[in-house]
Amino acid sequence: MLDVWWRYLRIAWTHEPIGQHYLRRMLVSFKFELNMFVATMVCLVGFGLLGFSGSVRWPIVVAVAVGLGAAAVLLANAARGSSEVLADVRANLLKGVGEPPFDQSGNPRTTLGLTSAWSRRA
Repeated sequence: MLDVWWRYLRIAWTHEPIGQHYLRRMLVSFKFELNMFVATMVCLVGFGLLGFSGSVRWPIVVAVAVGLGAAAVLLANAARGSSEVLADVRANLLKGVGEPPFDQSGNPRTTLGLTSAWSRRA
């Protein structure tokens, strides 16, 4: 999975594929799910502290904790699903895209006899 990620990061699209917009939209959903999962866990701890301090009665703390726990499980599952979709979309965007030309030291190689600005400076 990481090799697909690194290959994807090395591509400079001349024409942005349609899937790129979908990938961005899915990334926003993924970030929302992860952030809400963390917020739910913080709220769960906070409600526990309110119960221990006596500010909120225990039946209410338990009911809210069950609701927050269920929401946390659902959000974690949704985030995992979104991460799998993101990985699949990246892998599909790479289909048909060759490896970028790199030389032995990992620098971009030029094609068609053109020289890059970096190679001219050397």
